[in-house]
Amino acid sequence: WLQRMLAVADAVACISSATRDELRDQCRSAGWRLPPSVHFRLGCDPFAPAVAVATRPALDRFLSQQAPCFAAIGSFEPRKNYGFLLDAFEELWAEGRDLLLVVAGRPNEESREVIDRFRGHAQGGKRLLCLFDAADSEIEDIYRRCRALVFPTLAEGFGLPLVEAR
Repeated sequence: WLQRMLAVADAVACISSATRDELRDQCRSAGWRLPPSVHFRLGCDPFAPAVAVATRPALDRFLSQQAPCFAAIGSFEPRKNYGFLLDAFEELWAEGRDLLLVVAGRPNEESREVIDRFRGHAQGGKRLLCLFDAADSEIEDIYRRCRALVFPTLAEGFGLPLVEAR
């Protein structure tokens, strides 16, 4: 797909300078023509949504527990590596660690198998909460109330959740 797209593109706008550098390297090593390319800077400052959405009670209860809570934010895509993340937390729980994990992201058909693992997990609602429809205000609440963001991605351009979490 990338080779076909580059052959017909007038220009390429990349999500970050790191992504543009990776694209240049790929084109150089593959011998592909790279049209003019730029990158843009993503905004990361929180904003007040047009309509404030209260945090749903299930999320509020989950985040109010005493155990440390960790968050993973971002769409369910293979590159996000959420299967590995769940494996890691399963190991921690098996060791007796009292930790919570909340994952918020839009579902993606390519990740149906891992989504099904999250939906049917034995720790669902107890130590694990997965939201596929979180409002912006709920995401902000997750960032504010969790101990840390976990970011197991295999390939990321800008990494907006890292900037948002700060």
